[in-house]
Amino acid sequence: MKLATYHNHTRDGQLMVVSRDLTRAVAVPAIAATLQGALDNWAQAEPRLKEVYAALNQGRVPDEVAFDAKRCLSPLPRAYQWADGSAYLNHVELVRKARGAEVPESFYTDPLMYQSSGLKIRVSVVRFRDWPPQQGQLAQLVEQRIENPRVRG
Repeated sequence: MKLATYHNHTRDGQLMVVSRDLTRAVAVPAIAATLQGALDNWAQAEPRLKEVYAALNQGRVPDEVAFDAKRCLSPLPRAYQWADGSAYLNHVELVRKARGAEVPESFYTDPLMYQSSGLKIRVSVVRFRDWPPQQGQLAQLVEQRIENPRVRG
């Protein structure tokens, strides 16, 4: 299933279901106005979105439009948070060296993750000793950082 977010002069854009060949699309406001809305109600939205996707690919959607990639925004224009697991060891070594600091041994074995809310500019670095993180671990770290910004994961 292919989903896109069209720019429609709102903060979150408009959810579109896009055909397999990327030539046609259709808005699905009866299912979800935005991708965030679909994700928030995924258990109910997913099967309905899949039905629209199948119908669109079979040419059975009367209000389809030509897909225009130039109208696309990022999928979640106002994401509540983001997590990036691409902390390259070479980069960490160079930054630490520039600061005159040693790279801790754990950096060679523990995965790193950068995490931040979509509304903040500050980036948090969280290191998980057990991967994948346990359910609620990210939320707990965020709550700790809000109460005490010096808490380390």
